[in-house]
Amino acid sequence: MKKQIITLSSFFTLAFTAQAQDFNYGETPQDSAECVKNYSLYTEYYKQKNYASVLEPLNNTIKYCPKLSKSVYQQGAKAYQALIKEEQDEAKKAILEEQLLALYDLRIKHFGEEGFVLGRKGTQLYKMGKAHLDDAYATLTKSFELQKEKSEANPLYYLFLSEYKLFKRGDKTKQDVIDFYPKISDVIQKALSDPNKSEKSKSAYTQVSEQVDKYFSKVATCDDIIEIYTKKFNENSTDTELLKTITSTLEKSKCTESSLFFKAASKLHEQNPSAESAYALGVNQKDNCDKAAPLFKQAAELSSDNAFKEKAYLNAAKCYLASRKYSNARKFAREVLAINPNSGAAYMVIGNAYASGASSCGDNACEKKAGYWAAVDKFQKAKAVDASVASKAQQSINKFSGYFPGKEDCFFYNITEGSSYTVKGWIGETTTARFFK
Repeated sequence: MKKQIITLSSFFTLAFTAQAQDFNYGETPQDSAECVKNYSLYTEYYKQKNYASVLEPLNNTIKYCPKLSKSVYQQGAKAYQALIKEEQDEAKKAILEEQLLALYDLRIKHFGEEGFVLGRKGTQLYKMGKAHLDDAYATLTKSFELQKEKSEANPLYYLFLSEYKLFKRGDKTKQDVIDFYPKISDVIQKALSDPNKSEKSKSAYTQVSEQVDKYFSKVATCDDIIEIYTKKFNENSTDTELLKTITSTLEKSKCTESSLFFKAASKLHEQNPSAESAYALGVNQKDNCDKAAPLFKQAAELSSDNAFKEKAYLNAAKCYLASRKYSNARKFAREVLAINPNSGAAYMVIGNAYASGASSCGDNACEKKAGYWAAVDKFQKAKAVDASVASKAQQSINKFSGYFPGKEDCFFYNITEGSSYTVKGWIGETTTARFFK
């Protein structure tokens, strides 16, 4: 009786929702009746996570009213994925996998979004093993062509991994992979700089970026990349898109010491000074901060992309830190924080600038060591806001806490444990007095 009540309740809920949202019930009254009955059963089983019982009413719902709701296909895919994950019998798993692929096709047929759904389908094909590699690559490639910057993180990963596997199998050349890498990498970078994407989504793209870089490094050395792109550069050194690809790929592959990088960056800047060309030249001049830092600054000012501006300002800050121009390092690190208040790297730069410049701020042993209080404050902040630098920040906290003044250093200057203190000189930070014990 209880089950009948639930089913009737689902029937009336569905009827009301269908009227409100103009759901398609089916072509005949009989289809509509079967649709309601099976949809009711399917939704109850799905809520209970009884996925084995979901499949029959799910497939009947699609049979009698295929345009009922996109959620039927979304939830159906989740049910199939859960069953595939748990199935131990390989023959039964293969059947479930084929049914899931068919479900993706039906979703495209009735609700469109071909590029997006093909990304999901191609990912499933890749996971089905090397026998499906060619189909996975073709499906993911079509998805990428349709989605471009809208591509999800996982399909991008499996697309590049398919490219890599085809290379290992002998069906792709080294040049194929080198040419393909920037296409994927550029889409990932655009996703990471998209202010509309959630932190969870950006974390997924970051992980994919790391994996793509890892596999790319297994294929191409700096010499390989330089050899291939030198030929392309010599053939068409005025192609702006080619120049951007060369400088971007060489930078990501840590091949910026090459003459090709400098030539391409210079040509790019000469043709049309842009954020990318200024940044590329800055990277090439990074050992000469007087030349590099203004180029990084120019790159940031020319760009409207916050992620790019952050990267450029951070490079300027690190450049000044390395050349012992500590107040300038802090200035540009603060520019980074104005864009991204949770940049642990920027707080690390400021902390290291304070630690390195502490002895120049003050007239006595207490004042000259007070800068380490401010430095540790910044390392603690870095650790608090950015997990990626937490370990390094803690090492710096441990190290520079050992440089705090002793109680005897500050005794005659009326500075006591826990009191507020403003560091002298260019640091000028207000901090809390702590003594080395």
